[in-house]
Amino acid sequence: MATKPDVGEIKASQHYFSLRIYLEDTDAGGIVYHSNYLKFMERARTDFLRLMGISHKEMMNGPNPAMFAVKSLAIEYRLPARLDDSLEVRSRLRQIGGASFALDQKIWRGDQEICEARVRLALLDHNGRPSRMDLALGKKLKILLVGEALGKRGIDQDAD
Repeated sequence: MATKPDVGEIKASQHYFSLRIYLEDTDAGGIVYHSNYLKFMERARTDFLRLMGISHKEMMNGPNPAMFAVKSLAIEYRLPARLDDSLEVRSRLRQIGGASFALDQKIWRGDQEICEARVRLALLDHNGRPSRMDLALGKKLKILLVGEALGKRGIDQDAD
């Protein structure tokens, strides 16, 4: 029986997503290649949304097909990550607009912040044009701005 992958945890409006650095993530010197930080953040954002009850697959295959796309991204690298490092991506929703939202994402190794990014995502319709978020989607995102702790179970499930 296969186990479910760890999607992280939401605590105090921040998503925590853990990962390990493998050989495939690094250059010949064992240092993480710069574009891989973007992949790590993308994985964290996807699971952050998944915990909020927002599925990319359902959005793309729903009655009004839509998807989120990165509209802008600013990244600052502070320290290199290396082979076998255990990292944590921390994501916090910063702002919600009618057709977009913005996040701050930071990658930590223990108590060292090694990378930081400011990301804005836009909701696009099936033709690739900006589309306003429906009320249900906007409501799910707004929950994060009020600081509600959701834990590993996400938004749509009851706590034990």
